[in-house]
This record gives sequence, structure tokens and C-alpha cells, in this order.
Amino acid sequence: MSQTTRAHRMSQKAHKMGGQKMQLPFILAIFKAFMEDGKDIADYDVLAEITEEAGVMSKDQVRGFFFLWI
Repeated sequence: MSQTTRAHRMSQKAHKMGGQKMQLPFILAIFKAFMEDGKDIADYDVLAEITEEAGVMSKDQVRGFFFLWI
């Protein structure tokens, strides 16, 4: 089972940035990546890719965001 803390933090960030209009596409992308594609959503690179594709922030911004949590 994958650690989902990072995905939850990014979901909260998406909501703070754009409300449900930004959060919902991110959450749907996370579920698809994990449940359908079998990706490890705890991996920084995978999460950064999903976050960028969902339009929340760029991969570099994601890495900077999580650097604060390390």
C-alpha cells in the first residue's frame, strides 16, 4: 500500500489555490493513477507529473512545495 500523505497535502493545496474547480481534477487524476494505472502516488516524480497534468502547478513548483515538508 502506498503512503498517501503527499497526495493529501497536494489536494489541500489545490483547494486553497482554486477551490473545488482545481481540487476535483487533481483528485480524479490521483485516483486514476493509483487505481487504474497502478502508479505509486507517494513517489515525488509521479505526484509532480499528476499535479502538472491536472493544472495545479508545474513539476518544479511541486518539488519546491514538498521540499518545505522534508
